[in-house]
Amino acid sequence: MSIRSKLTRLSESESQAPDKLPSGLKPEKSSSVARFDEFLYNGLQGNDLNRAVATLEVTSELKEIDRIRRFLKKNLKGLPVSEEEHYQIELAVVEISLNIIHYAYPGGKGPISLSFWTEGPEVYLEIRDSGLPFDPTSTRTPDLEELMRQQKVGGFGIYISRELMDGFSYRRENDQNILLMHKKLAKAEPEISV
Repeated sequence: MSIRSKLTRLSESESQAPDKLPSGLKPEKSSSVARFDEFLYNGLQGNDLNRAVATLEVTSELKEIDRIRRFLKKNLKGLPVSEEEHYQIELAVVEISLNIIHYAYPGGKGPISLSFWTEGPEVYLEIRDSGLPFDPTSTRTPDLEELMRQQKVGGFGIYISRELMDGFSYRRENDQNILLMHKKLAKAEPEISV
């Protein structure tokens, strides 16, 4: 259940008798304000795998890749993400970020905005930039054999990102490239440290 729907259920139940409240919202010994605070804390902590949106703004510079990795690590912490899934998500986001850094702003720097949230077992990542229009979903699958024959370096980043994630969509809106990726998490136990 999303945080928005839980808030709606809670506000609708404020005037109900405690025995008629939806399950999970019954008070123990607290007032409705304390119940609401506890609900917000639990919802935002991701106890039901629904996390509020977290954002990070960086400039299109290579030195920002470490900040992007730390942002992902912080937001994946406590989720039932396997080591492999963590690596796949990180690699996909880093590859897209590197493409933006290298190609979106020719001759200069510009902003990159990352948003992270979860809905149930799915992790969502939105990456925005105001650089040159570029739709990564329209790129052809690289001919891996030809690239290996030529010993060409590069050209795999977008392909790798698309393959590692379960969803990959693009739109151009308000002079921004907006890429939305998502990954469905397996039923792994939360890792102690990622």
